[in-house]
Amino acid sequence: MNDNNKPNILYIMTDQQSSHMMSCAGTSWVNTPNIDRIAKKGILFNRAYCSNPVCIPSRFSLFTGQLPEAMGLRSNAHKHLPTCDKKILEKGIGHLLSEEGYDCFFSGKQHFPGYEAKDLGFMGLTKDERDELANVASEFIQSKHEKPWLLVTSFINPHDICCKATGDYIFDNNIDIESFQKSIEYKTYSLFNKIPEGVTTETFYKDICPPLPANHQPQKNEPAILQDFLNQRLFKKHAANTYKDNDWRLHRYIYKKLTELVDIQIGKVLDALDNSDYVNNTLIIFTSDHGDMDGSHRFEHKTLLYEEAIKIPLIISHPGYLPEDIKTNILASNGLDLLPTILEYIGGKVPNKLEGINLLKAMDDPKKERVFVPIESELGRCIVTKDIKYAMYDYHKNNEQLYDYIADPLEMNNHINNPKHQVKLKEIKEQFENQWNIEKRQKNISPLLL
Repeated sequence: MNDNNKPNILYIMTDQQSSHMMSCAGTSWVNTPNIDRIAKKGILFNRAYCSNPVCIPSRFSLFTGQLPEAMGLRSNAHKHLPTCDKKILEKGIGHLLSEEGYDCFFSGKQHFPGYEAKDLGFMGLTKDERDELANVASEFIQSKHEKPWLLVTSFINPHDICCKATGDYIFDNNIDIESFQKSIEYKTYSLFNKIPEGVTTETFYKDICPPLPANHQPQKNEPAILQDFLNQRLFKKHAANTYKDNDWRLHRYIYKKLTELVDIQIGKVLDALDNSDYVNNTLIIFTSDHGDMDGSHRFEHKTLLYEEAIKIPLIISHPGYLPEDIKTNILASNGLDLLPTILEYIGGKVPNKLEGINLLKAMDDPKKERVFVPIESELGRCIVTKDIKYAMYDYHKNNEQLYDYIADPLEMNNHINNPKHQVKLKEIKEQFENQWNIEKRQKNISPLLL
């Protein structure tokens, strides 16, 4: 990219959106025309994953290019950890692009571990996460700017899907209902947690409500730690143990509506760009911090190492400069790979020791592709290759899991003892051990807690 004509960068981010929650991904029951607009003029990465399937660790990774283990982070609980090393924050994407001549702005949800967007080199526009965010971002885009800019628009939805299980648990167990009713989460809960007016129950479940996922039933030989996980989060256990088929389908309907709601907000921002001076030279990044289980294996929320929680949408678009309407199956880590991809695309320097790759170069050269994607969780870790995934949960029965994307893409079985996979199993376990050798990778790392 010519130094005198560096592209502006519009970084659009949602919260808790699984990769399948886009109509451009082939899901017929969700309608996301504005996300589809980005994909139509860009590159859709079909095999993109987050670094950790919960908000704070994933967001740490997205804006530093490092795995959450770099600050001992495995879950949203971070107050027991030391303050993030300033050397990490100084290499945040805002600081790095500022050094390349950019003005960097952050708007919307932050949710970082003990620091704010400004510590990563951003100026703030708004902390609103919904309609005001879309309006503020639109006004920014249509304003005059002397320097190239990076604008992060971080939307909250479809994260409000969390309100479904937590709200049901609160009402069914009569737990501080009055406080819940005063919260913004209750507005979402009450808005969508019902059959639409004028629609019969029969019509709703026959023609409107999404079907159950094909892998709705629990996995055979599932990791035993998952039951401990449910016991620690009683609202999750309540959903897993009490929801009937139509409850799960209503959950999926709410997830659909929230995804379509944020798509409308994204559309406002895209419309502003289309009608601005920057339409012909703006790189668009679209992604999410993690997914949602969405009824798969009778789970909702995130955290687990199943595909629904770890696989996220990722689209890169720069019409006139990058290929358009392309889908690629190369492996991608949004947390590790977006920072070096963006920096190299604008002609910037990538900090040493980052594990990420340039996704755009990898598309043109198989030798530069990822062999695997590493993913952390508060329950364990995994690595994903093109055809298999190996996961090791921290403890308990069946803590070693091997999933076969070719023969069993729905992850209904543990293939760890399958004779056909023993050669690949040995290879992927070696990769896993090299990746997650904490003592080798980082000395004096903070204790990792469940």
